[in-house]
Amino acid sequence: PIYTFTHCCKEDNRVQLKDEDTRMFLNSKGSENAADPDIAAFLRYVDGKAAEGRFVESLDQEVHLVKSMDKVRREYMILSDEIRRRQKEAAEEGWQEGMQKGMEKGRRQMLLNFLSSGMSVEQVAAGAKVPIDYVRKLAEEMKEEV
Repeated sequence: PIYTFTHCCKEDNRVQLKDEDTRMFLNSKGSENAADPDIAAFLRYVDGKAAEGRFVESLDQEVHLVKSMDKVRREYMILSDEIRRRQKEAAEEGWQEGMQKGMEKGRRQMLLNFLSSGMSVEQVAAGAKVPIDYVRKLAEEMKEEV
């Protein structure tokens, strides 16, 4: 449930940065595998289970205290809404980018099919209304692959 990372050289993992920077990722779904009971209790809490243990109970009290404060709660809601808005925007951008790539890939394949069927570069460019230089480049790529 715990994954620890430090900065090390990609080409030679024996070479490490001496910045003492360490990142730990905890998997809340693996709480039963945690060696430390306090970490296991924390992971269960993060996973939505009841607070147990001194540290987790004090953390839970702080969470409830913060949630009870109107100003903090409003700011949290605004932040939460902003995060959701940005996630939605990112998803839409990703979807549009994926669609664009898919359409470009389909168009490219269509042009390759036309070239493979024996149509000339000029015929393909004129028929598909694409720049002739692009079709020439595709034709050259086809020749290199053969």
